[in-house]
Amino acid sequence: MKLCLICNLHFNDHQELCPKDSSRLIPVSSDPLIGMLIHERYRIEQVIGKGSMGTVYQATQEFIGRQVAVKILHGYLVLDDESLKRFHQQAKAASRLNHPHTITLYDYGVLSGGQPFIVMDLLKGQTLRQLLDATGNLSLAQALPIFKQTCEALADAHKHGVVHRDVKPDNIILEEHKSIQPWVKIVDFGIAQLTYGSQDTLVKITQTGTVCGSPTYMSPEQFQGTQIDHLSDIYSLAVVLFETLTGRLPFIAADLISLMTKHVSEQPPKLSSARPDLEFPDALEKMVARCLAKGKASRPQSMQDFSDELECSVNTSARSATAVTAQDTVEIPANSSTMVEPINTLVKPACTQSPASKSTPVIRVKPHIPMWIVVVAAGQRLAPYVLTLGLFMLLLAMISNNSQLASVMDEKFHWLSAQFNQYIRSQGVEDTVKIFKKRTTQINAHELQRSSKHTK
Repeated sequence: MKLCLICNLHFNDHQELCPKDSSRLIPVSSDPLIGMLIHERYRIEQVIGKGSMGTVYQATQEFIGRQVAVKILHGYLVLDDESLKRFHQQAKAASRLNHPHTITLYDYGVLSGGQPFIVMDLLKGQTLRQLLDATGNLSLAQALPIFKQTCEALADAHKHGVVHRDVKPDNIILEEHKSIQPWVKIVDFGIAQLTYGSQDTLVKITQTGTVCGSPTYMSPEQFQGTQIDHLSDIYSLAVVLFETLTGRLPFIAADLISLMTKHVSEQPPKLSSARPDLEFPDALEKMVARCLAKGKASRPQSMQDFSDELECSVNTSARSATAVTAQDTVEIPANSSTMVEPINTLVKPACTQSPASKSTPVIRVKPHIPMWIVVVAAGQRLAPYVLTLGLFMLLLAMISNNSQLASVMDEKFHWLSAQFNQYIRSQGVEDTVKIFKKRTTQINAHELQRSSKHTK
C-alpha cells in the first residue's frame, strides 16, 4: 500500500503518482486492520484518511451491506488519558446530534487492544478546504448555500449544548447530493465542548485556561483560555467566510504568538482590503466585521442571526444591482409604517438592517402593480390628503349652483393640491403617483366643467 503525503490518502501498490495532486506516493507497511471484521459487524476495507487522533477506514456493515466510515484511535494513544477522553468526547457530542447537515454516529465500541472506535456516515465529496485550494475563492452566490447549511448544523449543535470549537474549512464537507449541490456535512467534534449535562456523565476535558483549536480560525477567547461558548463558533465561521470570499485569511503571522496577538487585539481588515480587485457590498463588510468583533457581545448572538445577516447582505447587493440596471423600478421608502397586509404578497419588504446600520431600506415595486396599491403603500400620511381632496371634490359638485361658494371651495382645492404635490416631492415618489395625479386633474377639470354649466 502507498500513501500520498499531500492529501493523506492511501492507494494500491501499482500506482506511482497520486491521481489528485500528482505527487509521488510513498510505500507504507500494510495496515493489520484491513480485512478485519470488528465487533462481528464491520468489515474494514481501506484507509480513507489519517489525523492526529486516529485513522478513518472505509468499511461495510455486514448483513445489511451499508458502507460506513470507522474512526479508530491510534494505538500509541491508548495510554494517553487526554486522547482517550477527547475521543470519548467526540462520540458523546456526535450522539447528541441528529441533523441533516451533521455527521451521523451509528455505533461506538472498543477493540480488543483497547482502541476505541466510532462508526459514522461515509461521506463522498470534498472538503471546503479542497474546493478553495482548487478555486482560490468563491463568489457570494456560491458561498451563501454552503454557509446557510453550516449555520443550520451549528445552530442545532448549540441548541443541544455542543460547541464545536474547531470550525474550519477542513471540517466542512461538501457532499454529493441528488437534490442540493453542494450538501454540507459538519464533521470532527473531537474537541467539542459539552455545555450542559450531569456531572457524573459529562466529561470536561478542556477547563478554563486551556487553549484548544486550530490557531488560524480560533476566537480571541480561545487564545486567552477564557470561558468558551457558542459565540466562539460564530467568530471561527466568520474567519472561514472571510477566507472563502477573498481567498485570504484576515490575520497572517510568521509565528503562533504573533497570530494570537492579532486575533486578540488587532482589528480585522475589510474584505475589499484583502481583495481590492473584487467588489463586496457594504452590508456584507459590516456583517463580517461584527462577526469578527473581539468582544462576544458585539457579535451576532446566534448562528441564526449569522445566517440571516449574511442572506440579507446578499439580497441587499442583488437589489442594488437590480436598481442600477432596471429602468422600470420605482423605490418607495420602507421606514414609514405604511405597508398594509393585503399587498404584502405584491411588495416584498427589504431586509431588516442590523442596529449598527443607518441606511434606509427600500421597497422596489414594478409599475405593473395597480397604482392605487402603490399609493396606499406609499404612506398612511397620504390618506388625509387623498380623503380631503375627495371630500372637497364631492362638496364642489354638490354646491356647484352657488358660484361664490364654489369659488371658495375651488381655491381651497388648489391649496390642498399644492400641499399634496409638496409632500409627494419630499418623499421622492413623484413617479409612483404620476398616473394618480393625472387622473385627479382629469376629475377636477370634469367637476369644474360641470359646475360652470350649472352656474350658467
